[in-house]
Amino acid sequence: MASSPSLSICSALFVTLALSACSLDFDASLPDFDVTFTPDVEGESDINVGDIAIDQDSGTDVLQPDSNGADGSEATDVTDVADVTDVADVTDVSDATDVSDTADATDASDTTDATDTADDTDTVVPATPSVTVSAPVSGEYLLGASLTISWVSEYATTAELALFEAGYCPDGVPVEEIGSTPAATGTWSWLIASSLQAGEYQIGVTVTGEGTTASDCSDIFDLLEPPDCEALACGESQNRVCELLALGAACGDCLTGFEASGASEPCVAVSCGEPPLAPAYALLESTTSTLYGGEASYVCDDGYSTTGTIDGAREFNRRCGADGVWEGTDAACSPVDCGA
Repeated sequence: MASSPSLSICSALFVTLALSACSLDFDASLPDFDVTFTPDVEGESDINVGDIAIDQDSGTDVLQPDSNGADGSEATDVTDVADVTDVADVTDVSDATDVSDTADATDASDTTDATDTADDTDTVVPATPSVTVSAPVSGEYLLGASLTISWVSEYATTAELALFEAGYCPDGVPVEEIGSTPAATGTWSWLIASSLQAGEYQIGVTVTGEGTTASDCSDIFDLLEPPDCEALACGESQNRVCELLALGAACGDCLTGFEASGASEPCVAVSCGEPPLAPAYALLESTTSTLYGGEASYVCDDGYSTTGTIDGAREFNRRCGADGVWEGTDAACSPVDCGA
């Protein structure tokens, strides 16, 4: 049941008088209360006593600010909240995480400058060829002997080899053009011409690659006349071959048709053994030797020849070969046909 207007007014006046009676115990700066009576549309009345509004419908006291900016409005001043929790000032995201600052720190153009590959590869310099001759070394070599030339090269495709007089390598006129080969080969076996003059020489190697050349020369070495093989008498005394070596000559392998039981043993003629027996209607007439080069002679009987004709040969021979075998085949002695 709703309260009567007169009762509500009386209640408000009672509150006002009670607060006034106690004003001696409170701060003297308490504000004055204004009592207003506002009828609502339903016929009920709302009473405003200072900051307290009494809702006649619900009977609830609601604290409201008045137009003079009373304490209630100061406690709930919305602008004060904005000042205290100013999100823009406290959490200024744009200042703390300034994207432009990050871009400056990781400036892609700066990184590109630091690793500018275009600058490093703008100009490609071709590799320069090089060569170093390692053989022949200083020493003595015989004319007519074989000589090994060795070199090491890089970035080269071809190598030109030549013989120079000592001190004229590589820019002088070569005594002999030795040859050309792929630079990577690295070795060349050269037979020294016997017609060359004895003296001091150098080998020059010039390599070519990427349109440029490089040269190097061997040590200075001596070319000597070979020793006289006749003086060694290899063939007469030992039945061996006189061999020219890099630094001399020596009696080498046995001559053809000769053999030795050891390197220090003399070479002796190969033996073919006893000659074959004479064929039918023939006889072994004589034997010069059963060793290499020896011959056995055969003759047909009277009335027989090797061709069966009256003017045909009656004699034939067999020879001891270098392999120890009698060469040739047995000849057949046939009766001579005298005709009609």
